[in-house]
Amino acid sequence: TKSKLNYHKNVCHQEKPQCDCCGKVFANKMTLKYHLNSKLTPQAKPAKPKEKLYIPCKGCNKVFYSKKSYRAHVVIHDGLTYPCPICGKLFQWKRNLARHTRNHRERDAGNTHECRECGKTFSSRDCYNNHMRLSKKHVPEDAYGHECSYCGKKFATKWCMVDHIDWDHLKRIKYQCRVCFKVSALNVCEG
Repeated sequence: TKSKLNYHKNVCHQEKPQCDCCGKVFANKMTLKYHLNSKLTPQAKPAKPKEKLYIPCKGCNKVFYSKKSYRAHVVIHDGLTYPCPICGKLFQWKRNLARHTRNHRERDAGNTHECRECGKTFSSRDCYNNHMRLSKKHVPEDAYGHECSYCGKKFATKWCMVDHIDWDHLKRIKYQCRVCFKVSALNVCEG
């Protein structure tokens, strides 16, 4: 349903907001809003005064106000990687590895995901979902709210715009095959 789709988009595809008061990081804007409302309502129990945390990251000097947000960030500098047991591709986050291995299973099972609107097929649900979320064929023009400061081209997500700037304007190579060293403008889905 449309409401479930909107909930999914809000939960899974937005940057993680942080509370300005206590520094907690939330999965989405809705949970942050709930948190703020519970803090502001007079019926809410008075919270025990918490020790104000100020945790600077030694790797990049970014400051965190909760241990949880700091621990989530610091893995970037710790070099922790999770290898795919099937193809060896390395992932920084366990959840990305889990999604990747699910794509392997779907592809091995011969599952395909077809777009009913344009007929294009995808070997994984994640690639299909990206197609539906990012394709100009399916996304209304007003959803393209991220504009390139170099050329004015618009994108559905900030990350698509960043990839465009890196590839087209700054000529940075971000994605390269480890086998044949072919470079790509996009982090193409496996299969």
